[in-house]
Amino acid sequence: MRPLSHAEYQAEFRRLSEALWDQFTVGDTPFEELVEAMSAVENELNRNGGANWNHGDYSEYLAALERHLLSDAQFSPAQLTEIRWAIEEIAACGRELDELGESSRSVSRPIDCLIARVVDWCRTHPQNSTNDA
Repeated sequence: MRPLSHAEYQAEFRRLSEALWDQFTVGDTPFEELVEAMSAVENELNRNGGANWNHGDYSEYLAALERHLLSDAQFSPAQLTEIRWAIEEIAACGRELDELGESSRSVSRPIDCLIARVVDWCRTHPQNSTNDA
């Protein structure tokens, strides 16, 4: 499967997120859990500026990203290193938001990295719909 451009990754992630939220209920399949977790993190940090970030709440989302992305054999050692780095950068930003009420960290690159890997994961774990296991 060929890598996508930045714009294609962003567009595909928007499509996956919108499809998830258009469902009657969000289930607990790995697909749904991964898309929901990335959507929550991306929305809070990119659209809300981290104003509602609570490390306790968002650490669950980061753990889901870590659990699914780091356990998948499709990713190269370099990609796994980048995924770990991205999750830690976002977690560090979250800790600063919790402790200081603000963070000087830029999380654009870590979020873009994780969006790309979530899309890659979803592309290699195709489903007819997000309700399938």
